[in-house]
This record gives sequence, C-alpha cells and structure tokens, in this order.
Amino acid sequence: MFFENSPKLGEDNPSARLSFLGWASRHMRFLIGIIGVMVLVDFSLAVYSLSFRQPPGGLDGCVQSTNGSPLQVIVQVDDEERPTYADGCFFFPALAPGPHHLSIKIDDKPAWEREVQIVSGQANALETVTLIP
Repeated sequence: MFFENSPKLGEDNPSARLSFLGWASRHMRFLIGIIGVMVLVDFSLAVYSLSFRQPPGGLDGCVQSTNGSPLQVIVQVDDEERPTYADGCFFFPALAPGPHHLSIKIDDKPAWEREVQIVSGQANALETVTLIP
C-alpha cells in the first residue's frame, strides 16, 4: 500500500523535519514581507502628510483715528483676540494659510470687519485702518 513506506509517528524522520523547516521558513518570509510592506506604507504616509503641511503665515497692520493718531483697540482674527500696541499696530505671527475673518473692536463693539487671505510663509500686511473713535 501507499502508506506502508511512510514514516511512523515517533520515528526519526529527517525529511519530516526538513519539511517543517521549509514550512516555517516560507511563513517567516511571508510575515517579514508583510511587516516590511506595513513599514513602507507607514513611512510613505508620514512623508505624504509632511509634504502637504504648509507653514503658517502672519498678519500685521495698524489702526488710527481720522486725525492720524494711533488707536488702542482689540483686533480679532477668527477666535484669537489681541490688543494693539501703543503705536496702534497689531501682529498675528502664526495663522493657518487660507481665509480668516478679521474684526476690529472699539469698546467691545465691532467697528470694522473684513475677510483676509493668509498666504503660507508670508507676513501679510494689511493697509492702515482709519476709524472714527
């Protein structure tokens, strides 16, 4: 019969050990290959996300009264508020590129509003805003 020459359980069988080693090495190569692919995909996604990250841009400007003297007001870009300096100027050093809502408030009341476009890596200068206090 076909099974008569087959090795019996418990017998020393070098071909059985070789076939197990072959099976193990095939599966190890498969697992190492899968791990390699996962590392490559993770690295590629990290590089991809870094390549599209844009540096912030800045926004500066000044606010003055109709007679040319600097005004102490609150300048708001989206949810971030800052008072003007003594010279009436303001500066937002790190804003995400894209459109933003700019509002200038006198006594907590909006006095001037505008949509501004922030450019990545640039200090965007706003013209001097003249207001009636």
